Amino acid sequence: MQYVLGSRSARRRQLLESVIGLNQLFVCPPLNSEEEGFEGLSSRPAIRRRLSSIVRAKMDQVVNQHVPELSLLPEETCFITADTIVVADDPCAGPLVLGQPQPDNWRSVVRDWMLRIYSAGTHEVWTGIRVARGGRSQDRIVTSKVRFCKLTAALVDHYISTEESIGKAGGYAIQGAAAAFVEAIDGSLTNIIGLPLMEVVQAMESIGIPVFDGQVRNAGDARTSEGPE
Repeated sequence: MQYVLGSRSARRRQLLESVIGLNQLFVCPPLNSEEEGFEGLSSRPAIRRRLSSIVRAKMDQVVNQHVPELSLLPEETCFITADTIVVADDPCAGPLVLGQPQPDNWRSVVRDWMLRIYSAGTHEVWTGIRVARGGRSQDRIVTSKVRFCKLTAALVDHYISTEESIGKAGGYAIQGAAAAFVEAIDGSLTNIIGLPLMEVVQAMESIGIPVFDGQVRNAGDARTSEGPE
């Protein structure tokens, strides 16, 4: 069995490598980096549908690079695609999707998110995943909650100076300096980093890839009501 990860994310690659090893994993990002946006979506069900659509589109692009006919996926190859977003509640606008901040104004955008939305509040991190092999596939959306402490302008400006926000969904990395802001998490830590390992393993097993024992499954996911390591 070989595994193809359809992602440009180094974090996802590292997480997946931790459970399946280096030799069986191949990285093949989608050819087109442009994705559907979440503009105009004002409900969580609509956001979920759009996220699922993005992950399925990524899968089609990745599979097309290996198999011209999508209905003839090889049994010996497992394809994995994912997409992560942050969903927060705006009292005036309802649910907001915070993706990767745009390169031209990321500093002002992240500063606004940190002080107006994240500070002393709870937001959600959603990762949509799709796992496919042969004629079988599994789709899941995993949700974790993150609570930040009260943030000051000085703290936020220091964080922005690290440039850690660039290319990160929601403008921060929980495995990086932003861990200092986290009061608590509820749900999967690996989901917040970018790939919910327990759910990925379960999806693989459900399509007939029983290569992980219980010990690996338990180690691959961190669930706690305390702050992360």
